[in-house]
Amino acid sequence: MVRYFLTATALLLLASGFTASGLALPAMLLFPLPAGVLWARGRYREAMGLVAVAAIAGFAGSSSVTLAALYVLVAELGILLGVAANRGWTFGTCVAALTGALFLLGASSMLMNWTQSIENSHVFINARIADIEAEVQRQAEQQQELSEGSGQLIELLLWTSDHLQYLALGAFFGMVLLFATGFTSVYRQFIATTGTPRMRGSFSTMRVPEWLVWVAIAVAGLWLIDYQWHNEMLRVITWNTALGLSFVYWLNGLSIAAYALFAMQWHPIICFMIIGLLMVAQVGSLLGAVGLFDTWYHFRAKVDRLIAARRERNEQE
Repeated sequence: MVRYFLTATALLLLASGFTASGLALPAMLLFPLPAGVLWARGRYREAMGLVAVAAIAGFAGSSSVTLAALYVLVAELGILLGVAANRGWTFGTCVAALTGALFLLGASSMLMNWTQSIENSHVFINARIADIEAEVQRQAEQQQELSEGSGQLIELLLWTSDHLQYLALGAFFGMVLLFATGFTSVYRQFIATTGTPRMRGSFSTMRVPEWLVWVAIAVAGLWLIDYQWHNEMLRVITWNTALGLSFVYWLNGLSIAAYALFAMQWHPIICFMIIGLLMVAQVGSLLGAVGLFDTWYHFRAKVDRLIAARRERNEQE
């Protein structure tokens, strides 16, 4: 109990300091993991105590009841994962639940302040363009070789800025999905080392529900309708949904790649290095295609058959 009070006090002081310094986001993220672990261990009162500490830290650092309420909501995301662990939810279900909760909170805020959100995004993109142009100017003055990608990146940012209303929610959903996947992975590994109940499955076994392909087909049909007879609201829906689905299927493709790497029993460090390279390499379209066609071809099952055949062949030799 002494250890719990010391931890809660340290979190309170640290989160209050971060909040007072304008670092609200990192301050919020201090609470979900420990609250979720305590809940998974059956220490429900202590977990809710950390939620209360989160509220106090948010209010103490900002004197804002609204921000304190937001701290509570973020801390309770850890409680959600604790409930998931106790009930034996699959990794994919946990990611979906966490993504849904976070997206609902964030998207509601964006829609209620839509004009301001779009303006802030324009300001951010224009600042990035100015940074790139300044770097290109610096390279030109020093007679250094100019990067060919700089111009393409500026064009992409300008196009994104012009079509931001059609992409903002989809891009936000993608970022939330990636964060939820990473956070759930960390949470799963953490509770696995403490002997608490663990969720079933892992990132490599997480698979997109097959029914989602009908949403993709419907969006493709609506896209063609919008292309033929432009409608502003229809374009907002189709483009944002299509972008969100592209993140889902890209992540599924990355999950399949991870499954194949670990199935071959390579060293974990090598597997993680290759996965990291796939995330930053320009193979997003390939991973997205693999993730989509997994609906019909079940690539993980094919990997299992290939590994089993290779093992059987080695045993015969």
